[in-house]
Amino acid sequence: MADIILERHFGDEAIDLDAVKQMTMAAGGCLDIYSIDWQFSMLSKDGSSLFCHFQAPDTEAVRNMARFTNSDYHAAWAGDIHEGDEGEFNVLVERSWDEPVDFEVIAAREEEGAWCLEAHNVSFIRSYFSKDKRRMICLYRAPDAESVRQAQSKAELPYDNVWAFQKVTRDLLFGEN
Repeated sequence: MADIILERHFGDEAIDLDAVKQMTMAAGGCLDIYSIDWQFSMLSKDGSSLFCHFQAPDTEAVRNMARFTNSDYHAAWAGDIHEGDEGEFNVLVERSWDEPVDFEVIAAREEEGAWCLEAHNVSFIRSYFSKDKRRMICLYRAPDAESVRQAQSKAELPYDNVWAFQKVTRDLLFGEN
């Protein structure tokens, strides 16, 4: 199974947990049909973005599920997971490049800037690096998105966007164990 990220942006039509619950219920049957296992989602604090982590046979299975449920999405991509510290995360950093980059180059830059993360009370938890080497999301535990933004800027790490989020799980939506 591949790790797939589905990116959705809602702009001015912000969503909330109830909307995420409805989306999850609508996708229910499709998840089984396409052999998709929803891991969790990250809903931006302002409700304008939702990134979902799935395990699926391939990216096309997730795209088919999105099409079948009439879910507009910005991007869907397969990636490799790179773990950092253990624990929960609450801030997401989006990175993209016009040309493919090596993960090791970005990881080395992040390591060089580790002092800056520590100075802002920011811990790197996990990253998802796209198979085409042009997209990455990094998850951090931090006091707020601004702390991560400042640490990224001072360490001269490239980013497109930084946002705080609520981790959305089955248990949160449905009270399951």
